Amino acid sequence: MPAFPFFLFGVIGVLGSIGDLRALRSGVARGAPRLARHLWRMCTALLIASMSFFIGQAKVIPKPIRIMPLLALPILAVLVTMLYWVWRIRIRRSTRGVVTGAATEVA
Repeated sequence: MPAFPFFLFGVIGVLGSIGDLRALRSGVARGAPRLARHLWRMCTALLIASMSFFIGQAKVIPKPIRIMPLLALPILAVLVTMLYWVWRIRIRRSTRGVVTGAATEVA
């Protein structure tokens, strides 16, 4: 078994642990940062599982639909969905006042 998968899982675990320690030290236990951390963790696990099935176990998928770009679509769907929701939770909420403030000044 190559060492790279173990190294990759270790890096993901260390990054998650560092994020948890930073959150515990700052006292942020509620709201958008907590939800964004949860989304990151759950979607990363789903991304790894979908890559393991659709790319790693491609031989169990019937031969007529075993086309590599077609097998990459579920993986891309998970990645795009994760990025959208993390953006919506973290960044969009922080820019909400900027957009509404500019709209009321014009009117």
